[in-house]
Amino acid sequence: MRRIWQFAVLLSYQLSRPVRWLDSATRRWWRVGFAVALVVGPLVVGVMALSQKSPRREEPASIGFVAPRPAQPGRGFTLGLVARMKSCRKPLDVTVVAAGTAEYWVDNAAKLRGPVRFTLALPRVIGGKVDLRPGTTATDVVDPDTTTLRRDDPPLVSRRDFRIESSEQIGNDDLTVISGTIRNWPGTLVPVIADFRADWIEERGIGTCFIHLPAIAGDLSILSAQRALGKARDVSRLIVGPKDLTVDSRRLGIAARYRPGLEVTYGSATVRVENGSIDSNESLPSPTESVNGNPTWTCRGRARSVRALGETPVAGAPDADDYVLLGPDPLGSAGALSTAALLAGPAGDCSAVVGANEASAQWKRDLVLLLVGALVSLGVTILVEFALGMRGKDEASGSQAGQPA
Repeated sequence: MRRIWQFAVLLSYQLSRPVRWLDSATRRWWRVGFAVALVVGPLVVGVMALSQKSPRREEPASIGFVAPRPAQPGRGFTLGLVARMKSCRKPLDVTVVAAGTAEYWVDNAAKLRGPVRFTLALPRVIGGKVDLRPGTTATDVVDPDTTTLRRDDPPLVSRRDFRIESSEQIGNDDLTVISGTIRNWPGTLVPVIADFRADWIEERGIGTCFIHLPAIAGDLSILSAQRALGKARDVSRLIVGPKDLTVDSRRLGIAARYRPGLEVTYGSATVRVENGSIDSNESLPSPTESVNGNPTWTCRGRARSVRALGETPVAGAPDADDYVLLGPDPLGSAGALSTAALLAGPAGDCSAVVGANEASAQWKRDLVLLLVGALVSLGVTILVEFALGMRGKDEASGSQAGQPA
């Protein structure tokens, strides 16, 4: 505050220097212009500084996961995410945990005894740097924030049995794809933990910002998994069969075949702000849960299928199944959605635009208001003094004109 006051005094001195070389009339009007600038300028700057931007409403980024074997609907992997914000001017510290459900291991344990490969696709990673490691407990995926507490625990998988095979950035570096192998995964059932820094923050105003959480379930997640596998193409170049569904990205102009085996069974995304808070009223959508007092968004993957008109339902398929019904000629059929698919609508994928406030946001706004008020008051004072001076001169001139010669 002392430096700001010294700067204001020096600025006033420098602005007053040229006035000394002007005649009295010009000097007065120069001061009027300076006073008007003091009133208008801070008001304009204050309005611009205190205004808050609306968030970008566009297709979100997405996280994709490729399991060692395709999963049966509702019996796959689950993803947990926590984004930690320290400041609106710094990248987020993010932890993503991927863990197989009990149903996945029951279905596939006997087939995954040797070294098996998994792939994780992460959007907008700073520098493409990801720290990948095995977890130690199933609850890591439920509350990924606690993984930092057990970071130094003895690993359940040796370095020889847990290896990072490759890491690369694709699509103008907007997606980081990291692959690894785990030997005898059913023997340990360890989750996979990825720590990285992400550029998911958008400026909003003084001390406030928006956090753009990526999709971790649904079509966009499957598209990221297909991109990681190198199976995504330009929309106009993708060749599909008569019964193939597709997943598309309007933002990227690419598409891939829909594979229900890549669908995430369950996902959760948590945001934790250090020395600040989340504005739930400015978040789209609002949080669905709370983990340790931190807002959380949850979502479920809903695998879809394709059926032909008159086709016998698959044995064991639930009545409330999401599917697309095609006519006798699949290529000439627009298809019809099942009732379950209509009720599901655009299923939630955990993507969200989160309004976040730094703890210093309020005093920063108060300081701007104080400075604007001080400068405007100074300008108004100069204008009032000028008006009173002009009124006094007019009265003096009138009294002199009324005196006899």
